[in-house]
Amino acid sequence: MGRWGKASPQDQLEAAQEQLKGAKQHQKDLGELRGMPGYKEALKSSADNINKAQKAVKAAQKAVQNER
Repeated sequence: MGRWGKASPQDQLEAAQEQLKGAKQHQKDLGELRGMPGYKEALKSSADNINKAQKAVKAAQKAVQNER
């Protein structure tokens, strides 16, 4: 870890990648609920979470590059 108590850009990248992986898995799992009440809202929320996670990964990748 770079500064005490603060995650390094590499650590942030790994965390963002894990978050994205989890968001994608969640969306796959939602497939089992197709046709249930609230499915469309849950799918939209899941897509929003994936988009946020993708943006976090891109930002973390940029931070890692800038650190080099």
